[in-house]
Amino acid sequence: MDAAPFLAWAAHHGVDPDDFVPLELAPAGTHTMTVAEAAAALAIGEEQTRRLLRAGTLFGVPLGGRAGWRVSRSAVEELLRERASQTHARQGGKEREEMNVPLGVMGSS
Repeated sequence: MDAAPFLAWAAHHGVDPDDFVPLELAPAGTHTMTVAEAAAALAIGEEQTRRLLRAGTLFGVPLGGRAGWRVSRSAVEELLRERASQTHARQGGKEREEMNVPLGVMGSS
C-alpha cells in the first residue's frame, strides 16, 4: 500500500503520522456466535437464549430453518455488563438494608 495519500491527508489535517493508530478490524466471522456459544457465555440454556432473541432482549439475526440464529458478540457482552451492574446494585441495596442505613447516606455503588 502506498503511504503517500495518507501522508498528504495527515499533513492537510495537521495530524502527526506517528500518532496515528490504524484501525484493526476483527477477523471475519468473529462478530457473531451461535446460540450454543451465546448460551454458554450467558450461563443459560439454549432455549432461554432463543427466547431472549425472539423478545429482542438479545440482538441476533435469524438465518431461517435449521440454520438457527447468529448472535451478536457485542450484544452478549452488553447483556453481561447489564447483568453485572444489576447484581452490583442489588448487593449495594442489601448492604444498606442490613445496616439499616437510609438510601442517600451510603456512598454510591
